[in-house]
Amino acid sequence: MYQAKLAGKGRYHIFDSDLARNIKHQHEEIERLKQAVSNNEFVLHYQPKVNMRTAQVFGVEALIRWQHPKKACYIRLTSCPSLKSMHWQSILANGLLKQHCAS
Repeated sequence: MYQAKLAGKGRYHIFDSDLARNIKHQHEEIERLKQAVSNNEFVLHYQPKVNMRTAQVFGVEALIRWQHPKKACYIRLTSCPSLKSMHWQSILANGLLKQHCAS
């Protein structure tokens, strides 16, 4: 009904159960991300960048992993579609900076 109201007066919208399920899953994932940020569940790892010809390190990459309490493993954040928004990326980056500056 909300979609029909958005479309304008005298409109209708057919309920799509797959879309509703996807939206519900996305909202649950966002809530879980909020909890993870507040519980400091994100871990920063540094991976060296190495020139394979000279074997010299020329830099590092910062990799963020989610130390999930129930899955007991590090989850790559690329597997979280909700984190593709710039809003969540900035929230996560700010949380990690505060966490690492404090330690």
